[in-house]
Amino acid sequence: MNFEIQVFLQRIAIPAVASLVGGWILLSTEECTENYEDEPLQGIFLKTLLGTVLCGTGLLASDLLQRGLLLKPEDWLSWKASYQWQWMAILIPSSFVVLGLLRSSLPVPKSIANIAWPMLAILTTCTVVVSLMEPDVLKEEKWKEELKSLLWRIAVGTAAILLNIATLDNLARSGAARWTPLVLVGQLGCVAAIILQSYASLGEWTLACIGSTVGLSIGSLIKGSQPPTFASWQLSSIVFPLTIASGVSLLLSPYFQSQPLSLWLQGSVLVLPTAVWLVDIIFTRFANPWVRALCAAGICSVLLAAILLITKPFQSEW
Repeated sequence: MNFEIQVFLQRIAIPAVASLVGGWILLSTEECTENYEDEPLQGIFLKTLLGTVLCGTGLLASDLLQRGLLLKPEDWLSWKASYQWQWMAILIPSSFVVLGLLRSSLPVPKSIANIAWPMLAILTTCTVVVSLMEPDVLKEEKWKEELKSLLWRIAVGTAAILLNIATLDNLARSGAARWTPLVLVGQLGCVAAIILQSYASLGEWTLACIGSTVGLSIGSLIKGSQPPTFASWQLSSIVFPLTIASGVSLLLSPYFQSQPLSLWLQGSVLVLPTAVWLVDIIFTRFANPWVRALCAAGICSVLLAAILLITKPFQSEW
């Protein structure tokens, strides 16, 4: 088996299949109807638990397989993170289950909306801080000088990720839930195009996130939904953490590049879901759903093409 096929199977196919099945189960759970935000969600606990566990297992299995640990349960406790960001391989899949259980255990969607947002803010902030704050490197003199820049990156990144979560949710609630996960695929594709040129390990993690999101997208295209309130979308417990992973991976990329991308290009990728939402506002009431989807695909494609044309392979200095 050549390297490319191995990477495809480990980092894309396994998360994609797991998320396709898990996402389909999640989309089959009952949702309250529009204008009935106080209607309880009934009988969704077991399906939500199974769906989120499947999606999380696919992402975690991808990492364990790449490390050669998947078929060696006795060695799972030997897993170690070379860099802080690698804790995302555990934190993100775990958050699938936590957010899914939150949605299935609270009595009504309004309760979900009230609690989900602060939880997502905490999850985003913790993931960004843990991933960017390398304890050993922070002791070095050059990092002390750059601490202000690092804190600024954490603040801007956290705000952008939370904005992306809000806009993706708004897209889903505006009748675009069927293709909303594809917007995240577009952002992850741009992030992967940047990272794979300099740091294979982080790039492979991004590919795993792409695989998971592709699986969700296939299920969503076939079996759509229209959530009435924030975070009541069946796929929100998977899409939101993957949005965090996408943003954090991009924030990490400059530390592994000898020739960093221009700020405007990095910023465009960081807020890509929000940019799609802003353009989509124009078409929401007047355009066919397919026109909206094609417009979103066009924005993502143009940005990806710009990255591929502008960037050149670079060597890591970290």
